[in-house]
Amino acid sequence: MKNFDCENWQEFIPEPIYDEKPEYFEFYKKAWDLAHDHIRHIEGMPQTPYMDEAFSDMLIWIWDTCFMSLFCKYARPVFPGVESLKNFYEVMYGDKRLAKIIPSEKETWGHLVRGVPNEIKLHAIDNPPLFAWAEYENAKMSGDCEYLKELLYEHKFLQKHFEKLENLHEKIVIDGVLKETWLVAEKYGYKWEGGTSGMDNTPRGRTGEHALVPRPNNPDMLWIDAICQQALAAKMISNLFEIVKDKENQDKWNEMFLEKKKIISNLYWDDKDKFFYDIDCNTHEFYKVMSIASYWTMTAGVASREQTDELVKLLYD
Repeated sequence: MKNFDCENWQEFIPEPIYDEKPEYFEFYKKAWDLAHDHIRHIEGMPQTPYMDEAFSDMLIWIWDTCFMSLFCKYARPVFPGVESLKNFYEVMYGDKRLAKIIPSEKETWGHLVRGVPNEIKLHAIDNPPLFAWAEYENAKMSGDCEYLKELLYEHKFLQKHFEKLENLHEKIVIDGVLKETWLVAEKYGYKWEGGTSGMDNTPRGRTGEHALVPRPNNPDMLWIDAICQQALAAKMISNLFEIVKDKENQDKWNEMFLEKKKIISNLYWDDKDKFFYDIDCNTHEFYKVMSIASYWTMTAGVASREQTDELVKLLYD
């Protein structure tokens, strides 16, 4: 039973055992204290309470919330981690809007009107698509098949989001969302930009006339993280169907994963440098800027054992 207002919430936190470094335990407890400070209650939200990113009162972000849910899953009865995703689902694929609040004087985001209620908005819908990964990791902890069946069959939020990004071929604006989309689906990947990718000041793709332009970086570049994250989404949806024992849909979504994996292996891997790079949309040449973005190939499970070994070697350089 969940009680997000539980006064003795600390009793639900797993207690690590590491006698060699007791100071680490204090650091660990402080992390949970900070997280608990950001359980937020606002009437009128599709999901309240929810986890707040501690950046802006007026905006919420997809990948921040997904990452928070991966943390909160270890104390599910007292932290609304995966539940917070409902605030995105219901705006993008339902008929809900987020609540209105009067912004604080310190608030600078969202084109605000001071002194009157302003609607909280989603920042962007084309943040890294990590919903399915967050749901799967939480499902492994909860074992709640009834919730998964509602998610997969009644609402189909995860499938809708995957398909939405697969069919983004021009910029769109959605009600309840602050920013227009930047992600553009192409045959062999996705064009994107630093802001919505979450890698705001990445050096990747800054070539030629775009070298000094912060965004949209290089508009001809296909982003390795984008295709890996879509591959990850397909794999996690497949895994969720496996949990509810739906072999047909499990195989269908795994096939989509394998299609992405094949493209990544064939086009994004440089056998000379032993590294995954972003590529040019037209020529498929590599943009040889190494960054942590390429390690999404490991998270998504698309890198082979040999490729993984090469990627790990670089982490020690």
